[in-house]
Amino acid sequence: MRSSRRSSPSRPTIGRVRGLIVALVPLLAALLAACGSGAASPGGMTVHDAWIREPIGGTTAGYMVIENGTGQADVLSAISLPGGGMAMLHETTTDPSGMTGMMPVDGIQVPAGGTVTLEPGGFHVMIDGLSAKVGDKVELKLTFEHAGTVTVEAEVRAS
Repeated sequence: MRSSRRSSPSRPTIGRVRGLIVALVPLLAALLAACGSGAASPGGMTVHDAWIREPIGGTTAGYMVIENGTGQADVLSAISLPGGGMAMLHETTTDPSGMTGMMPVDGIQVPAGGTVTLEPGGFHVMIDGLSAKVGDKVELKLTFEHAGTVTVEAEVRAS
């Protein structure tokens, strides 16, 4: 014999719970992806894959990928290390004779909807006065002209 008991309004049915789970899964996946190794600004700038070479005598370089998710070009104009040390934006260049060197730059252009990779041999962050070892996380604050400030953690890696 079947019970004619109805489900209580305070007790969700399996169908409602399943529907809620199905609705929340994409949201949770997006949140987890955003919590990866990157950070985003309210202005649409996303920074990920940030890492720093193990310092030698306190001097090192930092690298990352910057994605501009907006329709407006922007400029990375400054970078700082809240935990101590000095950071400057640099670019590695090679002149026509084949001589390679590094030069400070006032800013790094990030095109609208584009990506800029700070990497060995190109744009990078020169860091001085950093005391860190492999595996440590170092906080970096990137300042963009339009998107504002983005804070990201960079992992210290072996050279």
